[in-house]
Amino acid sequence: LGFTVAATGGYYYTHLGVHVDMEDMLSAGIEANIHTFTLGAQASAKLLIFVPYFGARALFTFGDVAWDITPDWEALIGSGSDDYTTKLLMAMLPDSFSNTISYGFFDHVRPQIYGGLALDMGPVDLTLGASYTFVSNVFGANLSLRFAI
Repeated sequence: LGFTVAATGGYYYTHLGVHVDMEDMLSAGIEANIHTFTLGAQASAKLLIFVPYFGARALFTFGDVAWDITPDWEALIGSGSDDYTTKLLMAMLPDSFSNTISYGFFDHVRPQIYGGLALDMGPVDLTLGASYTFVSNVFGANLSLRFAI
């Protein structure tokens, strides 16, 4: 019987960039740069080949998300019309829409609990786990199989 307590930490970087160009209609894009740090603690106990574990961690996220949309109003509304209202509407509409949203290190703190069971069979390790993130009310599950040489 072996009992272990460990401090955990991690860093994740996520970059997302998508751009869509619909010829003669509009173009749109979104770009995100997100940094996530984790701090936590985990306890586990080895019982023969079974290793149950339980932990808690906090995820700290900061970054920015920028988006833009550039419509072609003539193509969307119709260019063949000489209607005064249509021309006036197109003159009042903006050439593009855009925004950048930034958030700081402590703006998105998410506490999380997790646990699971690993089967330690020498060179083969099979792990089944689950997690719950409180702020976003998200459940997660994982299954992993590892071979050690």
